[in-house]
Amino acid sequence: LPTVVARAELLLAQHRLARDDGLDEMHSPIGRRFLQQLEDALAGLKAQWRATGSVGEIQVSVVCQRESVAKVMDLLQEVLREPSFPVEEFEIIKRQNKDLLEKSKTEPGALASRLLQRKLDPQPESNIRYIPTVEESMSRLEKTSIEDIRNLYSSTVGVGEAELVAVGDFDPAILQEK
Repeated sequence: LPTVVARAELLLAQHRLARDDGLDEMHSPIGRRFLQQLEDALAGLKAQWRATGSVGEIQVSVVCQRESVAKVMDLLQEVLREPSFPVEEFEIIKRQNKDLLEKSKTEPGALASRLLQRKLDPQPESNIRYIPTVEESMSRLEKTSIEDIRNLYSSTVGVGEAELVAVGDFDPAILQEK
């Protein structure tokens, strides 16, 4: 069947980001239970997507069939505009990040990587590109609350620019209205 491949890139409002908020270790606005529902919905639409991100941007790649484009874009829009931030899932993610940071304290590869990043691109602590030490990351993580995540998300996602590129068999009008 003909497929559609689309990639959306959202550039976040970087001027609103600051590394003194402790949010550098938290990544997912989607709770695990919701994520399973999302994966089930995508499977029902015979679609796949992958979301990745880095400082100041979110990228979402989508592969689906022509007849699923509108519904897949609706799901993408829902996830980005009305994210689920369940407190229980936040605490699980926070605990997992804490465990990873704790392990990285003695892992030579992780220590070397972090040190190399810090030496190659030294930045002041207030800069979003600042690479904190493991101890600084742990301290920031400990201070981070679910409200911090919600506030950061609402002040950065949707207030920057977005770009969508799609190739394949689809009706351009459907993507333009989404």
